[in-house]
Amino acid sequence: MGLATCHWLLVACLLSALRLAAGAWCGKEGCYQVLGLKESADAKEIKTVYYKMSRQYHPDKNKDAGAPAKFQRYAKAYEILSDPRSRKRYDYALAHPEEDIQEEVYGIWKYWRTDVRAVLAGAVLVFSAIQFFAKKAHYESTWRKIRETPRYKNRRLQVLEDEARRKASSNGSSGGGSAASVTAQRRAAKARTKAPANGSKEPLDAEEEKRIQDLVDGEVGIYGEGLSEPSYKDTIAYQMFIAPVRAAKWVHWKAHWQWAYNVLKQDYKPEDKAYLTRKQLGYSVPVWEGIDPDLKEELLAMELWVPDNYRSFTRDNRPGSMKKRLPRLTTLEREAPDDPWAAVTGD
Repeated sequence: MGLATCHWLLVACLLSALRLAAGAWCGKEGCYQVLGLKESADAKEIKTVYYKMSRQYHPDKNKDAGAPAKFQRYAKAYEILSDPRSRKRYDYALAHPEEDIQEEVYGIWKYWRTDVRAVLAGAVLVFSAIQFFAKKAHYESTWRKIRETPRYKNRRLQVLEDEARRKASSNGSSGGGSAASVTAQRRAAKARTKAPANGSKEPLDAEEEKRIQDLVDGEVGIYGEGLSEPSYKDTIAYQMFIAPVRAAKWVHWKAHWQWAYNVLKQDYKPEDKAYLTRKQLGYSVPVWEGIDPDLKEELLAMELWVPDNYRSFTRDNRPGSMKKRLPRLTTLEREAPDDPWAAVTGD
């Protein structure tokens, strides 16, 4: 779920919450339609029709099962249209439906005596919880699929064999190890990875399985939207709470950048060189951090933020060139939005 999509969903949730809380004025029907009046009806006409309807459908006089609901609809329509202030607001909402949210906020206060701030805060918290658990489910589902790939399983087997080899080597150095024992350990490791729960070979216990899984997971370099571990910092509630602080940090960083490099013409600091290089290559922060340190140093020395240097870099298609040595971005990595605050605020 992209950030922009989350924002639009939040707006939709807030509007829905406000509509439900406000009762949408007179429901699906307009207040004039409920009383069978035209919008030009005066106060006397409104009062006359309401009294007629109330006498007909008052629960004390009409024992029909649907009478109370009808009486409440007429009473609500009369309450809105009989008050000049609320009628003016309602007429404005009819003429400007795009601004109907203002009338609904007013309805919350007038009819339900609900603090609008509480409604908004509750909607944000509920949406943030849904957002967090949805991302968590997607994250876990992605990792389950990755762990079923042949590449992952082969790497897991290799880790088990390496540990078996080190264990056999350690036993051999303490006395009694041999090449045959190493081979036996490797075969045992391979058998343990394939052993069924009730098979003749004992599978890995839960603790050891978790340790091996964490070890292999740490070697798998995957980046992109939906592939980072969920955090409360990803929720819209946290983003709204921290937004003023991050904005202030960004303004300070931007002002410092302009003063130091555009006015004083100072040389770029190492971290600023890394930022410029990463942006020029289109790498997100996780992708850049996954590049080999020596390769990073070579990239920084090329000063790719200089237009001529970058053009030379992109045109160099020789085997073994820097362009060929860089990691290729997957579709997920290429489409993953870069956090514009990450290099500035440290969040």
